[in-house]
Amino acid sequence: MGRKVKKILIGLFVIIGVIAISVGVVLMLQPSDREIFTESFKKNFNSIKNIQKDNDFVLGSISDLKEDLKVKLSTDTSIESLLDTASIKGDFYLDSSAQKLYTTFDVESNLEKYSIEAVLKDSKLYHMIKDVYSKYYYIEVDLFSDDDTNDEVNIDFTVILDYLEEAVIEHVNDDNLTIEDKKITLGDENFNAKKYTVNFTQKDVISILKSIVDKVKDNKELYNYLSELFTTATSGDNLDSYISMLDEMLENSDDTDTFISYIMYSDGDDVISNEVAISIESEESTVTLRLTINSYENKSGYNNFEIYLSAMGIKVFSFEILGTSDTKSNISMNILNSLNVEGTLESSDSKFNLVLNGSIPETTTDDFSASTELKEFLSLDLLVEEAVENKEYNINLILDLSTDEKVNINSVNKLLIGEEVPDIDVSNSADMTEMTDAEMEVFNKLFGNFIDNGLTDLEGSINDIGKDLLF
Repeated sequence: MGRKVKKILIGLFVIIGVIAISVGVVLMLQPSDREIFTESFKKNFNSIKNIQKDNDFVLGSISDLKEDLKVKLSTDTSIESLLDTASIKGDFYLDSSAQKLYTTFDVESNLEKYSIEAVLKDSKLYHMIKDVYSKYYYIEVDLFSDDDTNDEVNIDFTVILDYLEEAVIEHVNDDNLTIEDKKITLGDENFNAKKYTVNFTQKDVISILKSIVDKVKDNKELYNYLSELFTTATSGDNLDSYISMLDEMLENSDDTDTFISYIMYSDGDDVISNEVAISIESEESTVTLRLTINSYENKSGYNNFEIYLSAMGIKVFSFEILGTSDTKSNISMNILNSLNVEGTLESSDSKFNLVLNGSIPETTTDDFSASTELKEFLSLDLLVEEAVENKEYNINLILDLSTDEKVNINSVNKLLIGEEVPDIDVSNSADMTEMTDAEMEVFNKLFGNFIDNGLTDLEGSINDIGKDLLF
């Protein structure tokens, strides 16, 4: 072998060696399948957590005023049914910082008309039915007491999603994760996607739950609130006793068969589909429940959002929001091919308009045959428009319900931000126990539903309504 040939061979070996080393370094620097899944999964969860932050609905800004909320709502509402026609017309004021409510309205039903005033201040609810009462009457309420303050408004509940994200990622490894290239069709769009499949055993799922619970327990404020909420909801049960069951369940859980599969499709950096499948074994067979959530851009460049729940390949529930423009979408919902709702949604910085029509199948029979036709049971048109920026909103509702009884609601409203509550003189007042029989008879006719079980229920109802409005 000549010297020249040797030099050429040595040069080739050097070049091959350099290439091999370079390829090795590149492969070492490339993320593993688990790392690729982790990054996509985190982006997916962040998009879920940011849904409420991205909501540009015009009334969303009102929630920022909860600490010092002053509003006036003027309403002209009529309610018609086959048996009765009623109307409510008046004004409602709220000042959360001053802890005051005031309303004056006329209510008319069965050809009877009453003018009513109500004032909430100094932990008393004063009310007057004009031309019926001789004075204001009041009941003690504790709507704004320190003990009832909703501390949970300061709790960031999205941390539970953080705990879930961390727990899932902790239980993903090379043994239960597979990645493949997959073509997927969503709506009228085809995607060349990456398909990530993670199979969790029963032991994995319980371990994930236990990990989340352990993190929640370390968050004392959140855990104390959830414990109190759980005790209230279960009429005295202790949350810790249920949590302790997780350890026993973990010991007895299966760690071989797939219990839940999580499938995620990504198109580049965008997660376009999520699917959770759970296998439930019965005595004779295994039933698979599948929840699918799709979020993607359609061919027109607008956002589509879809949710499907299926069992054994049959759609039990579907919900779709399909974008048709930057501000408009078509909406549809179907339950077991029996209840169907369709409509449109328009949402921008200054307008929100939801229009829905619902139908259900109705079977009719004659002397010769039976047939099933769709019967409309719902017609809704809700329109919210900003008339003056951050100051004045028009809120109009038309609702028709046709179930056992037909009901029509037509409500025209105006919401004003920053309105002061009128100062009403209630010095001429007395406790409700001093009402005359004639006064109590009218009160029961108008508000009897609140006091069927005593005045305590009236106070409780007022408290619940007030807290819903404020918190």
